[in-house]
Amino acid sequence: MNRPASPSFRLPARFLPVPLLLLSILPVLALAAPGAVDERVDASMFCEDPAQSEDWGEAPRLIVLMPARSEYGSMLRLAFGAYFRRGHALPQSVSHERFPRTVFVTGSDATEDDGFPMLMGDHCMPSKSPEALARIAQATGVELPKSDRADATVLLVDKDGIVRWRDDAFRAQGEHLKPLEAAVKSLLGVADTVAPAPAEDPPEVGDAAPDFVIDMPQTPPWARRGGGSRVPAEDTRLSALRGKVVVLSFYPAAFSGTLPLIEGDAEEIAVAARDRERKRMMSCAIQLDELDALAPDHALLGDVVKLAVSASTPELLDAWRRTLRTRDLHYVNDADYGIARRYGSYDAKAGYNLRKVFVIDGAGRVAYVDEDYRPGDAGALSEAIARAARN
Repeated sequence: MNRPASPSFRLPARFLPVPLLLLSILPVLALAAPGAVDERVDASMFCEDPAQSEDWGEAPRLIVLMPARSEYGSMLRLAFGAYFRRGHALPQSVSHERFPRTVFVTGSDATEDDGFPMLMGDHCMPSKSPEALARIAQATGVELPKSDRADATVLLVDKDGIVRWRDDAFRAQGEHLKPLEAAVKSLLGVADTVAPAPAEDPPEVGDAAPDFVIDMPQTPPWARRGGGSRVPAEDTRLSALRGKVVVLSFYPAAFSGTLPLIEGDAEEIAVAARDRERKRMMSCAIQLDELDALAPDHALLGDVVKLAVSASTPELLDAWRRTLRTRDLHYVNDADYGIARRYGSYDAKAGYNLRKVFVIDGAGRVAYVDEDYRPGDAGALSEAIARAARN
């Protein structure tokens, strides 16, 4: 027998117990959080002289609230300069006038960090007076100055002052940079093209390596002088490299990671700094630096080809190569993640590559797979390359 539906009944708010009343207003409080997505913020408050922001026009604003000195500050600034200020991550159809305007705000009197001026933003002199910092804290919920170990907060603000994207844990990681890139493109009306999911499963050890086309420079990386400009390249199929060992290393994003803070020119200081960073964390910069150092003798003989794969642009990858100063890597632009999807290295939910590494032997078969490259994996990868080269 069907029972009649019970009539809905709700006590007036004044009769709700205090805990229930608090729970009922928490969603409202969350929506009203300062600087939250879809909230309005006055971007001019981040400039010491608000008039400096008047020429920003239709361009989005990137507001970076960060420590004056940090272990990741240099890479973050390099990344934002390459991706957005110079527009290397954007299609050529996007005019320079629409490139995001970036301001780095520290609230500190520090003048430089690893050679980078800290008070000068891309488009205005950031505010640092107590009154300005109080307004910034009220508008964003971020207290400045931050400690050296703190994360940066990044706000993407549209031309009308509406916060369209926010990240409170930004440290120049590719896992955070790629979502920001996607948010900027979406705001500019640019759609990222992602290849459809392949029908076949990712290859395992013993399987034939799926073929693909790469933009392969005709001059070996180690033969380039002074990390100069981009070398003319030709389309080359993976299958055309039969007889050579191929290392296929996927990573989230160019300009991701931490550059070691080096004092002086002594090589041992640089090596010690990089070793400390490797032990502490994994990053794209460290991953590619380790890959560059593997199997140098085989590489010089042309027996090993090392491919570093990410979704990027040729211009961005060329700047990334010069920043890392690698000598034995080919940087592959997998613009639509087509290669990554065939090899099971694209995280569709997150929108970036995983750190998956393959060794492909001279017969074109997968000889080794590292599902998630981490510190300490270089030894096993080096042994896998040596085995494949001997065979």
